[in-house]
Amino acid sequence: MIKVNNFWGKTFNFSDVKNFHIENKVLEIIKEDSTKKYINLDGICPDSIQKLEKILAKYIIHPIDYQ
Repeated sequence: MIKVNNFWGKTFNFSDVKNFHIENKVLEIIKEDSTKKYINLDGICPDSIQKLEKILAKYIIHPIDYQ
């Protein structure tokens, strides 16, 4: 399970997430049903964003690479 931004944050099960991408402090989540959710990561330190990205990459098979 992924929970971002504590109390009023968003919660996703890893099994519901197909892809993800982090750019400009915005986490884009593409769910298995192809819907997209955007989570603003402002206020979260860069080290924590890197940790989040590593966790997502470990449990989600296909992170989006726009490069």
